[in-house]
Amino acid sequence: MTIRRFRNEAEQTLDSALDQRRFHDVILGLGSVPLALLEQRMKKFVECERQDQASKSSRFSLITEAGSQQN
Repeated sequence: MTIRRFRNEAEQTLDSALDQRRFHDVILGLGSVPLALLEQRMKKFVECERQDQASKSSRFSLITEAGSQQN
């Protein structure tokens, strides 16, 4: 139940940017940990993924802007 809640929250925050394989790899990689620690790590995962997606969007914008300036 808790992992489903984490996944739902991640899907709401990241939308199509959520890599479910990576999400589950993080959970499995943590091993047997208390739920409070699992929750803390998954919040950090979502935040890092959100920041990574934002930086990818920024890089894409810079690339497309640079290309349009050359024309």
